[in-house]
Amino acid sequence: MARIEDRLVKSVVIVGETESTDYCIGLVAEVTKDETFVLTQSSFVQDKGDRIKVSFFDKTELLASVVAIDRSFCMLRTARHCDSERVYWEEGPITAVSQALIFLPFSSTNVSCTRIFVTLESSDSYHMKSTVVVDGSDEFFLVSCPYTEKTNAGFDRLLAAPVFSMSERALGIVLFDYNPDSAAEKKVCYLAKGVMAQISRLLPSPELPAYTKRRGAEDQKKGKKRRII
Repeated sequence: MARIEDRLVKSVVIVGETESTDYCIGLVAEVTKDETFVLTQSSFVQDKGDRIKVSFFDKTELLASVVAIDRSFCMLRTARHCDSERVYWEEGPITAVSQALIFLPFSSTNVSCTRIFVTLESSDSYHMKSTVVVDGSDEFFLVSCPYTEKTNAGFDRLLAAPVFSMSERALGIVLFDYNPDSAAEKKVCYLAKGVMAQISRLLPSPELPAYTKRRGAEDQKKGKKRRII
């Protein structure tokens, strides 16, 4: 178990504010040669400008800037953190109740891994002949998790927390409390396939090398079409 935690925690970060002790969870979406990209909740970073920081598993803190915001989620950019690793996603559906792992934030630098339970993503999974399935409900699943801490703005600190299977791939991320008026022991989560699409929309498009862009411009002037591989 400890070895699994040590590997998975490299994909989890804590997003904080430089001028306060407020914080929330985030995940490493991508690592490039020069930058690290972090997915987190948009409600935390709004109106904070250049006051955002990211704390990695080894307590390294780097300043972050906002790349893009799309509804509940936000993509941040930091300088490259060499030892962090991007989340690897489980692309298949959830077909059975199972154990999973989630990292809970307890301060602006510390997380703790705990076991939780995942329930089936929709009533279709029960293989019942007569069921009513809410349209779009197959994009979500539930986890049993008693964590109830909120950010200063009143949002769940766990929004965007990855839920890992025991095979170390993320099944999805936390989206919201199942019942905010209760003890919030259940969280609604967004399935990995939807998260991957969200990350693709939020990540900046990779820039083509300068010579490729120059060659493409020359071809356009000549009225030629050139395939870029």
